[in-house]
Amino acid sequence: MNHQHAVIFDDVSETPKTKLNVEGELPAWLSGDLIRNGPGLFNFSGVKLNHWFDGMAVIHKFSFGENQVYYQSKFLQSRAYISAIREHKIVSSEFATSPKQSFIRHIYDILKGVLTDNNNVNIVKFGKYYLTMTETDNHVLVDPETLSIVRPHTYDDKIKFIINLAHPIIEEGGNLFYNLGIKFGSTSRYILYRTNVSTNNREVIAKIPTKRPSYMHTFAKTENFFILYENPLKVNPLKMLFSDKPFIKNYIWGDDPVNFIIVDKAGKIIRQFTHEQFFCFHMVNAYEYASKIYLDLIVYPNADIIKAFYLEPRVNLEDKNLVPLLRRFVLNLSDGSCSSYKPDVPGIEFPYINGAYAQKLYNFIYAVSSRNNDFSLNTLIKINLSDLNANRLWQQDDCFPGEPVFVAKPDATMEDEGVIISVIADLKNKLSFLLILDAESFNEITRINLPHLLPIGLHGSFYSDVIPANTRVWKAGI
Repeated sequence: MNHQHAVIFDDVSETPKTKLNVEGELPAWLSGDLIRNGPGLFNFSGVKLNHWFDGMAVIHKFSFGENQVYYQSKFLQSRAYISAIREHKIVSSEFATSPKQSFIRHIYDILKGVLTDNNNVNIVKFGKYYLTMTETDNHVLVDPETLSIVRPHTYDDKIKFIINLAHPIIEEGGNLFYNLGIKFGSTSRYILYRTNVSTNNREVIAKIPTKRPSYMHTFAKTENFFILYENPLKVNPLKMLFSDKPFIKNYIWGDDPVNFIIVDKAGKIIRQFTHEQFFCFHMVNAYEYASKIYLDLIVYPNADIIKAFYLEPRVNLEDKNLVPLLRRFVLNLSDGSCSSYKPDVPGIEFPYINGAYAQKLYNFIYAVSSRNNDFSLNTLIKINLSDLNANRLWQQDDCFPGEPVFVAKPDATMEDEGVIISVIADLKNKLSFLLILDAESFNEITRINLPHLLPIGLHGSFYSDVIPANTRVWKAGI
């Protein structure tokens, strides 16, 4: 698995807007921008980063139209990035790397929420800008043409979170955002809120108290409910305040079961369910049927997967504790029962679905997978939940796919009518290429070579030139 480690932790250089060579014909209807984000710089003079999630954010933009594709990339010019480049130091706490600072400064930064603005996890459309996101409250807006920072994204309210998830749930054609913030204190709180993009107002839906906040990366929503899932990986905020450990090192895997918290639209907790332990980064989809919530998550037996992405020492990614499994949870709102089962599919990560089927009964999941059912994610898979015998694969020796992004054909009538776009790292030829597959057949349409090898990124989306007003944008990935 050392191949994939090499791809994950490679540095990348910025690329000015460049026309790419398209071999073959792109679908005539494919017009818009694929925008992606992820760590892309790990090696500095005098700076030691500890983890994949600490790498400096780089934004990649692929523009499609008239059988042409243009590519450009730019490092997010965050305070974290500029300090690392110019001053050769880390100035704010990253996921697994702490700055060198006094104890008093450490406490001040925690209390004031002075955490990293290295937004390397996700990027979404926010009005006329893109919003780059990580797991702190320091999200920033960037210009869609130049990819330069416009300004930090702030609200008029006085709410300040330590944690603000990088995976909002987005509805109404991109105008309505739901997200989850976490405030630390003697009694901490999960704060569920919504934002109207046109007014930039943040409205609190629910404040849920907790003594030991769980590490949460995503949450879920159905038509009528929000679902929070508390991993057993938890933190004592008071101990964190007086700790010199990096952020994630303060979280401890305990004996607690997973706790599902069901919140209605009015912000009232209507049910809580417990389930045997698992760890989850990513949600796939959730929907309601007959007084039950069906929730599909990618789960691990514990949080060892976080250790897999330390730069040193590198772990064996063939460890079966690192296999990401699709699991369906059935939460019965009538009798309070909770059950789950694993569909007969290999381990998958970075799931994506057709956003028009978010919060609805659906059939297809697109994801990265492994030939050997470990974390060597070297395959693209299309899972057909209604007929697992009809699953489809794409794979090529020494190639490692990134998150598969589904783009629906305009006026599509079938769930899988569209294309899949994935950035593939080709280690044999030491370059990356855009792979475009027909989403229905999973046959290759074309591949488009990029100027160099890209590190495996995290998340992104495709934004068509015209998005119907009733389209949901479903952020299912890391």
